[in-house]
Amino acid sequence: MITPEDVQKRADGILAKNPDISRCGFMGCENAIDHTEGLGWDSSCPYHRLLFDHFLYDVDPVAATSKKAIRRPAFSKWVEETGKEECDRIVLHMAQDNINWMC
Repeated sequence: MITPEDVQKRADGILAKNPDISRCGFMGCENAIDHTEGLGWDSSCPYHRLLFDHFLYDVDPVAATSKKAIRRPAFSKWVEETGKEECDRIVLHMAQDNINWMC
C-alpha cells in the first residue's frame, strides 16, 4: 500500500538523483518534477501529477482538451476548493493503482 511518505520519498529520490532538476509547476510546491519510464519528465511532482490526472479525467474532462492557460487556473481553483485533506485522499487512492504509480 502506497502511503503519503512514499509519495514524498519518490519526489525526494528524484531530487537526490537529479539535484539540478526543475521544481513542480504547481504554485508554492518545491518538490522535484516527476519522472516515469513510460512518459518521461512531467511538469509537476508525483503528488500534483496524480491529482492533476484525477482532475482531468474525473472532475473536468473538458479541461483535457483546453489550452494550458485555461487548464492550470481551473486546476488550481479546484485544488483550493477541494482542500488538502480531500486532495491527499484522492492522491493516495490513485497511487494504489499500479498504472498510476508506475507511469
